[in-house]
Amino acid sequence: MLIDEKDESKTEKKSQSAKEIAEIMVENMKANMANPNFWAEKEERLRKARDEVLKKRKERQKTEE
Repeated sequence: MLIDEKDESKTEKKSQSAKEIAEIMVENMKANMANPNFWAEKEERLRKARDEVLKKRKERQKTEE
């Protein structure tokens, strides 16, 4: 196998996976738009993640003192 052939197969795999990722993203966007509570649920997930990070930060600061 020549070097050019290897490069082409890598490029082909990358473009194929990019296409698959794009298709998955479109399906995800469609599902999100179909969910009327999408924004509220997203905000709730972000709030929970933020609260967890802040909680761990406080615990870490207490142990460092």
